[in-house]
Amino acid sequence: MGRRAMWRLLVGTWFLLLAIARADEPPSFEPFEVRSVNGRFLAKVTADPAPASTPPHLKKFSLAVYQLDPRAGSRRKLWRCDYAYSGYPGGLVSDDGRAFAYVDVWFSEDRPVIDFYWEGRRTASVTGRAIPFDRSRMTPTVSHQLWLVDGGATYGRSARFEAKSRLVVTTCDGKVHYFDPLTGRPASNRD
Repeated sequence: MGRRAMWRLLVGTWFLLLAIARADEPPSFEPFEVRSVNGRFLAKVTADPAPASTPPHLKKFSLAVYQLDPRAGSRRKLWRCDYAYSGYPGGLVSDDGRAFAYVDVWFSEDRPVIDFYWEGRRTASVTGRAIPFDRSRMTPTVSHQLWLVDGGATYGRSARFEAKSRLVVTTCDGKVHYFDPLTGRPASNRD
């Protein structure tokens, strides 16, 4: 194989690997758990009982938040509610166990990119249109656009709960946005 052919093969392989790396994962609808940053609360998403033949996207899911007692090795359920599961595991539970938020890494102007739950009920959803940031800074994938600071790869950097269960989201342009989990509206950046 000549040098030119080898170079083409190398470049082609590079672009193929880049495309695979940016390929979108299909939804899994797998049950999942997340802990609060302080480790005192656990949020658990599970499928409600359904016939085995029910496709995952048609199942109903529940979100339950537990207070953990590491010394006793036990947990106490604080609240439970229906969960609007997109099929992509993840989310954040606040350090007081009152709030849960799902922040979608894929941007959409018209669909919710943030869903809030508060003490057993879904309280708010925020569409992409409601969040002001420089959309030209988004990173494209095969079929979506990533809108969070690090592509959403690390909750904690791109999204986290702060004082008073306020959600903080950092967009790809570096802007920091604060949200009230009860209303989904922008919140003050002051305590």
